[in-house]
Amino acid sequence: MGHSFVRRLSEFVSSRDAEWRNLRLEESSIKVSFLGKGGGRVSDLFSDQFRRFVEAVTPDVVILQIGGNDADCPSAEPRRLTINIFSIAEWLLGYGVKHVVIMQLLPRQLTRRVSPVVYNEFIKTVNQHIKRMASTRGDISYHKHKGLKGSPTNVFRRDGVHLNDAHGLPKYVRSVRGAVIVGARQLSS
Repeated sequence: MGHSFVRRLSEFVSSRDAEWRNLRLEESSIKVSFLGKGGGRVSDLFSDQFRRFVEAVTPDVVILQIGGNDADCPSAEPRRLTINIFSIAEWLLGYGVKHVVIMQLLPRQLTRRVSPVVYNEFIKTVNQHIKRMASTRGDISYHKHKGLKGSPTNVFRRDGVHLNDAHGLPKYVRSVRGAVIVGARQLSS
């Protein structure tokens, strides 16, 4: 669940071979569903659309990719954004979700409302807060994306925000797949 990265991830895997539609995971043990909203902010996840999705799918594990659009705001505060993201995780747990994986907020090359330098420092701080807070929980974890930051190949589209099909999205798919596996393992521990 989350913002445009999730929507684009869903479109990307849907356009690939059938085996990719479930992130190359065995559907008999793990069923992957996607809900992403372009331009989505943390507050959007409290909407009826997301609530109905959670009620209909009844997931055991939810992977959250949210917060990037909230961070691109001059009045944003790292601690407040972290608390808001954790509020979503708590809300999901209240709906019967057993484990929530909060994904690392990703850097951007271009931003709309704050400079990329300010944005990237901001999300670095938010990621540190999320990681620290999640470390004290058994039902919420933090997942750092692998292969996207500092990649030798450009992973971004021309907009400087979204991941490209050639390098970024394939790495993102693998990272999200890893987060799903980690979340599923938490259920059996």
